[in-house]
Amino acid sequence: MMIKTEYASEGTVDWRAVQDFKSDQSLHVGRKNGESVVGPVTANSGKVEVSTKTVGNVETAKESVVLDAQPCRTIGLGKSSAHRILEG
Repeated sequence: MMIKTEYASEGTVDWRAVQDFKSDQSLHVGRKNGESVVGPVTANSGKVEVSTKTVGNVETAKESVVLDAQPCRTIGLGKSSAHRILEG
């Protein structure tokens, strides 16, 4: 997983080592079923929840998130730009 913060440069973190995180900014989250959801993300207890503008909260298991650049369909895409951190 690639991360970028206001206070540090870009860095890579092993997704398997991530236990929990939260982003107030919109992120693209790719899923193994080929879909991608977009919105602020909260991840903990093995679950990733994305708060989309169009379909509400979408929850997926952490192991269902994909980190490669395969094509995906996007659901829950709002009009604001989103950062592509978790790719699918």
